[in-house]
Amino acid sequence: MAAKTLKNYLEKIDAGEAINLRAFQKLIASISSFDGFAESDLQSVKKDAHTYILSYINPEKLAFLHHYAESQGEDRVSGAMQNNSHAFKVNGSLLLIQKYQNHPDVLIFKLPSEIDIEEERCEQILSITLYEIAVDNMIENVQRYVWQKLQELLPNAGIIDFLYALEYFLSALDDACVSQRRNDRDRIDDGVYYLDYIIWDYAEASL
Repeated sequence: MAAKTLKNYLEKIDAGEAINLRAFQKLIASISSFDGFAESDLQSVKKDAHTYILSYINPEKLAFLHHYAESQGEDRVSGAMQNNSHAFKVNGSLLLIQKYQNHPDVLIFKLPSEIDIEEERCEQILSITLYEIAVDNMIENVQRYVWQKLQELLPNAGIIDFLYALEYFLSALDDACVSQRRNDRDRIDDGVYYLDYIIWDYAEASL
């Protein structure tokens, strides 16, 4: 999901359209294999309070980001949803997401395209997650923490929004500080979908 957002940003950059530069830089900062932009790598023209048009971007680094976005077509959350979480670097796995229907035992491991979210809402979730949901020193039940914060900050937030927010939030955490309760599960429910999951906790290492 984060890869999809990155692709959207890159498409806008290639088309010469304005982007939220701060959110873009926060997003790529989560890519461990990317060494960031030097001052000479970017030139931008301010369009309004939050958006800029990139008049120049280092072509080698732009090519790297394009390659990364294409090669990371599935992230940790979507990989877990497709029962393929072992192929991604994670400290735990989502169990399943189900929709209330006549056959509640049918598992959904890949979100149908008709319930995908719009790019504008995706960017809104990114902004909320990166700037308004605090990363505390200790967080019990990371998934529920993100879900509750998202509901406070985003009107009508649902499970689909949450999955995007969770991926963004996880990118801000040190993987070494995340642990899972192997025998402890919880459920998040938005009235249409519900998500059963193994609980993750976060605790920063003491100095």
